[in-house]
Amino acid sequence: SDAAWVPVADRQVALGLYVVTIPTGADLVQVNDTITITACDGDPDAVGVPMQVLGSRRSAMTWERTISCQLRQRVTR
Repeated sequence: SDAAWVPVADRQVALGLYVVTIPTGADLVQVNDTITITACDGDPDAVGVPMQVLGSRRSAMTWERTISCQLRQRVTR
């Protein structure tokens, strides 16, 4: 993931871009949908984090779909 901090009013907001894989049989998602991470082996802190869907990517695997997501999390610095 890549993250950037941008000012919004009197706060700093983290904008993170993530590549998320979901099973092929999962509910369809569309751009601007909000998804919540339910499992992440590489980053257990990501579980429960809501993300906004930005688009889909071509997946090489037939059992999963790959989507691009954006994290918007308010953090006061």
